[in-house]
Amino acid sequence: MVAKKTKEQPSLRAQWLGRDLRKRRTDLKLKIAEVATYLARDDGTISRYESGDYRIPENDLRNMLDRYDITDPTEFAYFVQLNEEVRQRGWWDGFKKHLGSAFADYVWLESNAVSMSAFCLAVPNGLLQTPEVVHELIGRGPQSGNPEQVKSLVQARTLRAEVLRKRDRHFRFLLHEAALSVQIGDERTMAGQYEHYLTVSELEQVELRVLPAAVNRHIGMGITTGFTNFELADPMPDVTCTETASGAIFKESPDTEVFEQAFDSMWNVDALGPKDSMEYITKLKDVPK
Repeated sequence: MVAKKTKEQPSLRAQWLGRDLRKRRTDLKLKIAEVATYLARDDGTISRYESGDYRIPENDLRNMLDRYDITDPTEFAYFVQLNEEVRQRGWWDGFKKHLGSAFADYVWLESNAVSMSAFCLAVPNGLLQTPEVVHELIGRGPQSGNPEQVKSLVQARTLRAEVLRKRDRHFRFLLHEAALSVQIGDERTMAGQYEHYLTVSELEQVELRVLPAAVNRHIGMGITTGFTNFELADPMPDVTCTETASGAIFKESPDTEVFEQAFDSMWNVDALGPKDSMEYITKLKDVPK
């Protein structure tokens, strides 16, 4: 089987796989040329395997693991599983044309994380948004002039929310008061969004709390934007995603620790409790307009 070149930015999974294979090679003080000879490939192919630019055929991967003396069943299974993840296509891959590879990485993290903790500072997390709010936000965004792209964004946002139904996951959403009070659409749209918060919070695997505007602990920690922490099953790294004007930025453990500590501190110390949070949202829903 001939190695297949990826046409877009390598996914996080491809980067992890290549990085870990490169570490095993360098730990053994093997040169790329030696591995290339063993696999009957050229040096450039091995280099691109390690960068994530080429998908690795299963036979090549197993030969690499053999050459690197990886015999531990757990470690061997990790490489095989991760390579399968790289090669498999999820529903999100069909949206890359309009949404980019960073979006595919983000949704893969949402779909595979053991637990997810999102700090919503300006707007509600995409998993929490009603279809009406999605339409409002996307209709005002930079994609508003491209009907096809708007349609893809709305479809993708709807599909993403299905992950909240997975009972073997744990989701925590910390909603800053600003994210709750920002006006999105008309009064009916806002009321529907508030009601949706209450409905989603009833799911056993979902927790939702409100962070009062008076709290500024996150600013003291140097955090001035919303972020999402993803805990993945070992031995994959934990990942934090922050949103910037130029797109998503992914950080891996141990660089995720500051965000994990900030979230836990705000969640456990500063946020309203579960009951008070629901009462707060209920009041917002019932306030006469």
